[in-house]
Amino acid sequence: MEIQLPKVKERLKWGNDIFGLIVLDISTQVGDSVQEQREIQFMIHPLKFEITHHFNFCIRFGFSLFQYAIKSEIKYGK
Repeated sequence: MEIQLPKVKERLKWGNDIFGLIVLDISTQVGDSVQEQREIQFMIHPLKFEITHHFNFCIRFGFSLFQYAIKSEIKYGK
């Protein structure tokens, strides 16, 4: 199985190190298929809220505060 490096396309980046919003589109080719995901991160230092959508597979979301994190996942599709 051949895996290529992910291609990251930055859709939106607003803010600085204290507060901000980042939206990324990431695609990775694995063998004959392409896996795509979108990440949305919102932070007000030290709190960070994150949503990751792996298209046709799952949605992950979570909160983190310093090094502590609470994350969950909803699987659907395949």
